[in-house]
Amino acid sequence: MAHQHVRGQLAAFLPWMAGLWAFALIGLMSLGVLSSARIGAMTWGNQHDIWSSAIAISQINFGISGKLALKEVEQAIADEVTSTKNVWSVGDQATLAITQDPAAITRGFQKAASLTPDQVRIPANRDDLVGDWCEDLGYADFYNLAFRMFGFNAYSTHILYMGILALSVLLFQLTFFRDRIATATGLLAVTALFLLSASSFFSNDTPSFAANRFLSTLGFVPFLHLIFAALRAHPVTRLEIGGVLLQSMLLAFSLSLRSSAAWLVIAFAIFLIFLIGRRILRHDCRIPSTRELVANLARGPGKRPAMIAILAFGVLAAASLVRYAQTDERYFRDDNLPHHLVWHNAFLGLGLSPEWPSVKPYPDLPDFGDGAGFLLFAHRMEERGESANSLSNEVYAKAYYRARTYERVIRDEYLAFAAAHPRYMLKLFFEIKPRVAKEILTGLINSVPVAAIVLALVSVFLGAALLASARYAKFGVVLGLIWLSSLLPVFWAYPATYVMSDADWATLLILVAIPALVVAWLVQVVAAAKRSITHWTSPARAAS
Repeated sequence: MAHQHVRGQLAAFLPWMAGLWAFALIGLMSLGVLSSARIGAMTWGNQHDIWSSAIAISQINFGISGKLALKEVEQAIADEVTSTKNVWSVGDQATLAITQDPAAITRGFQKAASLTPDQVRIPANRDDLVGDWCEDLGYADFYNLAFRMFGFNAYSTHILYMGILALSVLLFQLTFFRDRIATATGLLAVTALFLLSASSFFSNDTPSFAANRFLSTLGFVPFLHLIFAALRAHPVTRLEIGGVLLQSMLLAFSLSLRSSAAWLVIAFAIFLIFLIGRRILRHDCRIPSTRELVANLARGPGKRPAMIAILAFGVLAAASLVRYAQTDERYFRDDNLPHHLVWHNAFLGLGLSPEWPSVKPYPDLPDFGDGAGFLLFAHRMEERGESANSLSNEVYAKAYYRARTYERVIRDEYLAFAAAHPRYMLKLFFEIKPRVAKEILTGLINSVPVAAIVLALVSVFLGAALLASARYAKFGVVLGLIWLSSLLPVFWAYPATYVMSDADWATLLILVAIPALVVAWLVQVVAAAKRSITHWTSPARAAS
């Protein structure tokens, strides 16, 4: 009896241990322990960082709205974080060295923030303000929030990233404290992120947690929260509603930071369709009529996931409307977009095939890189007798193309190429992209240091202990959905280390979950064997 009492106390303490260990790993990441992240660094080719931070400072100090910035603020930052002191020229090696220096970055932010009203000119025409070009404008909001909370320095965005991560994990663990499968999933998800941070993932193109290409990872835990909230069977409580709303806001924020995080929304929608369908069909093994379907969603077994869906997608839609309402109309003209290019990335993926040089539309197109799409657009516009460059903004006309026209043209080019080369596309999607992605993932996994693996083993055994007393079939289904969906942006565009943070995280989650599941299964097998032996050797059984 005493032995069983101790085991019971240990089992009750497991969720606490899992939560504490998850936050210990977050603490190590925050401090950069075992991490390849260059905390406080900027992404090389730092136009997006300069514009986003300038937009944030211009709003905080001078009240400039619409995701626009003062030229003087932009220039003050560029003076310190580029060797050329020119935001249009940021690809040189000297600028690379500066982007790795947090002190130089802090000087740039503080120089811009110290400008006084008499040192800047508020233009009468908003076209004379500076904007970002074809990037996710939520990054300016990220800088804005970081500067307001932690000051104008190179480390403020890192602190904000870790703060948001810790908040979402805390909310997840508190909500699902009694759900052992969810608690194990949350712990293993944090462990996978820790392993990713300890790998060779970070580079000049994605130097740190706070780099814009990494910020989509902030939606991962909120996504898990929505998944497990929908999976529960009992009626939704007010406390749960509050948690779902808050996590949905964090998911919406991550979408604004990095539009590739849309895969999380797609995965959640697919999951809801299957979950609601399964619950309705299990309740009544026939296809329901429209009236019965509505009734099942309103009062029957599909009510909980339907309510979670309404709450989550309602927040996402509202956040999107608010975000676009706050965006200056310049971003909706022909020469710009308030988010990253979409079809451009898909077109660049065509260059992964070794056959591309012989089939590309023009021989002078680069084999890979942004120039392939942009030069093709310039050729097509020249053939049409139209200008490829911006028409409404002299600043953008110096270096950038008509973004909305470009997306339409490159979409048509991509679809036309795919229709004309079906064998090429099949080989690209089913052989070349999977092989390249596998090579990148294998190299990443092999780069994880032994010390990080040892720490991850603690999570594996804690996760196994939690799963050993649960039915974890749904755990495997959720993980499979997450992993497959995380590959969507990679296969839409192209596999490259600096854009695969979500897929890397999901893959590492699978790799730490598998041994946890194996250990949990072995524990269950041993426990079942012991129960069987006890049953057959019990005095009552022997007497009979």
